[in-house]
Amino acid sequence: MVKKQRWLYILMVLFISCADYELLNLGEPESVQLQISAVTDSTVSLVWSKSHDEDFKNYKLYYSRKETVDNNDSLVDSLSFRVDTVRTVRGLAPDTRYYFRVLVTTGRNLSSPSNEVDTITCKDTVIDTLNHLKLFAPEIKTDSTVMLRWSKYTEFFDSYKVFGDTTWEVNTKDSLYATVYQDTTLIISKLVKNKKYWFRVYAKKDTSYLAESNSIEVLVP
Repeated sequence: MVKKQRWLYILMVLFISCADYELLNLGEPESVQLQISAVTDSTVSLVWSKSHDEDFKNYKLYYSRKETVDNNDSLVDSLSFRVDTVRTVRGLAPDTRYYFRVLVTTGRNLSSPSNEVDTITCKDTVIDTLNHLKLFAPEIKTDSTVMLRWSKYTEFFDSYKVFGDTTWEVNTKDSLYATVYQDTTLIISKLVKNKKYWFRVYAKKDTSYLAESNSIEVLVP
């Protein structure tokens, strides 16, 4: 009986020691990889890799107009679900450079920063606001598909023309992706992963273009 108790005591000690060792080796969480998925004149959409830390607490997304973003800069959002890895920052100024970073925090109050990414918001090229077509931040559907959405043109016209290119100065000389007659949304598929695209929408009547939207940048992650 004494021998059995002795072995039981030894096993308990070993179990507790191993548990303490694991706790001591729980260091900072693994940082996530951040990238920009879309840019307009007033928004930037971001996506990052999912944290696999067992003690995950939240993601915190920060941005700034200066390099080296940290937790003293503007907080966009705090996300407590590890599968929430997409966010759009709104209300940004046109033609302005912004920097972004995600901090992963654990229940032990340890955190690790992601890589820092930056971009310049698109220029607001519309002078006559009455003829303004607003192209909103795109919605990434899959790794090769994106949905575009824009404001309704209020004057009489025949159709919307959606053009795309690999530079932000996309215009009617570039690739025509679609002609849309009534709707203000369009799903574009067969995009190449990790390749940047720019899109712009025009309102057309007969042979004339009556209005053009801002351009937006899309990166399918």
